[in-house]
Amino acid sequence: MRKYFLGGNTSEGFFSYYDYLLRQSEARKIYVIKGGPGTGKSTLMKKVGEWAAENGFETDYIYCSSDPDSLDGLVIPEMKIAMVDGTSPHIVDPKTPGAVDTIIHLGECWNEKKMIKNKADIINTNAKIAEHFRLSYEHLKAAGVLYAAKQKIYEKIIKPEAVQKNAAEIIHSEIKEFSPSGTAFRRKLFASSYGPAGYISHAETISCGKKYVLRGSASRQIAEKVADALSEYGYDTELFYNPLAPRDEIMHIYVPELDLGIFTEDLASGVSCADAEIIDSRNAADRYLLDEYIGELDNLSRAIDRQTDEACKIIASAKALHDKLEGYYVPNMDFTASGKICDKIIAELEEMNFGN
Repeated sequence: MRKYFLGGNTSEGFFSYYDYLLRQSEARKIYVIKGGPGTGKSTLMKKVGEWAAENGFETDYIYCSSDPDSLDGLVIPEMKIAMVDGTSPHIVDPKTPGAVDTIIHLGECWNEKKMIKNKADIINTNAKIAEHFRLSYEHLKAAGVLYAAKQKIYEKIIKPEAVQKNAAEIIHSEIKEFSPSGTAFRRKLFASSYGPAGYISHAETISCGKKYVLRGSASRQIAEKVADALSEYGYDTELFYNPLAPRDEIMHIYVPELDLGIFTEDLASGVSCADAEIIDSRNAADRYLLDEYIGELDNLSRAIDRQTDEACKIIASAKALHDKLEGYYVPNMDFTASGKICDKIIAELEEMNFGN
């Protein structure tokens, strides 16, 4: 069971990679679930995940960056089936309705007349949640600016030849030939996110047959060079990005065809080094320049931590409000009806599984 995020609280606000859920060209079915908070979207997906496990399928669990216990989606790769929460902030709409995508509307199971009585409270709570996230994103934006400044310093002090040498060690060992498929699709995701419980990483769930752990200040530069080489050789990759640089900084790489994982060492990730080959880039920095900038680097690191800590505290307050919002929906839901929707979906999966 793999866990990751397709959307995250980042230095650019809520950043979505939901277009990388499952390619339309290969998907058999994508269920897009609509409904308010507390209507059972995550529960439905967990039940489907349980069905998949009982039938021997490995499943990818896509978690909500703002609620560590809630699912935003799941993928059953072998069946080429996916489910996704299609509501705000990661609004997902069908791209190929009927042929691939099916809308599941749990709003059919709520008592609208009773909910209207709470209209003003629901609107007010939603506004407060939006304001909390706006404030948290200001702090994450500041952290991103500080992080970029820190990386600029590393660009000055890291020796390019050392980066090239360390990257070549992986490239020459693992890339023996061009991929027969030659597709070079780069799937973009997050292994980590900032949320109500602080910084969370699921990188340890990305299991692989061969693992490298990149250690030291040049790790991200090495990862980028390896990712580029894999693409040049035609290998599909899963690239896990840094929430403080969500567009362009790769933290981890997984290569399905080679069952190969490349992880930058992250104290919060929990990635085990016991069964990994270590690429140590701590000597990649110019020693004299590092001594010159070490104080500034430490100050930037502490400032980043202050900003991200404050962002997570505000997101935790937003989650408390979201829990309150669920209280307006849960009592007015017919969970027997939503359970029947879940049973229908599982029956469809049974038919796909056994009927092929």
